[in-house]
Formats: sequence, structure tokens, C-alpha cells
Amino acid sequence: MIVKESFNVRRTVPYVRFDLLLAAISATAAYLLVDIGEISWLALPSLVATVLGTALAILLAFRANTAYQRWREASTI
Repeated sequence: MIVKESFNVRRTVPYVRFDLLLAAISATAAYLLVDIGEISWLALPSLVATVLGTALAILLAFRANTAYQRWREASTI
């Protein structure tokens, strides 16, 4: 395989530090506004996340399948 056998977290963190910080801040803000601030209209129903997650999983599966088929075809040539 192309991927190394060992995964070093220390080498990955500098690349995703900003994204992790942004996700933590936005999640904390959402929690504080909905639960502590009692702003109930800001909360999303779980159905939205479920439908979007399912659609994303299907699209990623098709994309991975297509990439694997291209790789397999190229390796046979």
C-alpha cells in the first residue's frame, strides 16, 4: 500500500490545528446558546444530521468505488 504502517499524530496536528480549534469553538458556542442560553430555535433536529450524513456516506462510497476501479484497471495494464 501507499500509506505507511504507523501513524504519527504529532506530524498531523499542525495541519489540522486551526480546523480543530474552529470546530471546538463553534461546538462550545452552540452548546452555550442552546442549553445555557435557552435559545431553542437555534437547535437543529437530529433528522437533518441523519439525512445529510447518509447522503454524504453514499456519495463517498461511490467516489471510493470509482477510484478503486480506476486503480485496478491501471494496475492490470
